Amino acid sequence: MSSGEVFNKFIEVGRVCRINFGPEEGKLCVVADVMNLNRVVVDSDELERQVMPIKRLTITDLKLPIRWGSRTGVIRKSIVKNKLKEQFANTILGKKLAQLKRRSELNDFDRFKVMLLKKKLARIVRNKKLCVEKKAAPKKEAKKEPKKK
Repeated sequence: MSSGEVFNKFIEVGRVCRINFGPEEGKLCVVADVMNLNRVVVDSDELERQVMPIKRLTITDLKLPIRWGSRTGVIRKSIVKNKLKEQFANTILGKKLAQLKRRSELNDFDRFKVMLLKKKLARIVRNKKLCVEKKAAPKKEAKKEPKKK
């Protein structure tokens, strides 16, 4: 193994998380305090301060500069000041969730059009790959067989 860190996302005060289970599923929250190994106190502009099990949270790369025990008002001001929603929308997870939402809102005809576009793209990629392989392959000389009498 390398000498670098194995993990780069830790549960710490100010860490932005996404709730992945329960009635608040899909909402962003900020860790305000760590209670023990299994539970944290979360707060956000979308929900009230509450104790949440860590298993219900998806940790993100984002972190707000707040101190331990910050009040709700301070956390909400920090969320607005740091434009948390825009930052999350620019992350890989945010883009993936936006794409899933867009796909779920498609009707039958739109799904049909997406299927046709995927087929067209696959055909283009396959043809380009074949052209590259033909150019890269060494040319074989045909053996001339002697004529039999």
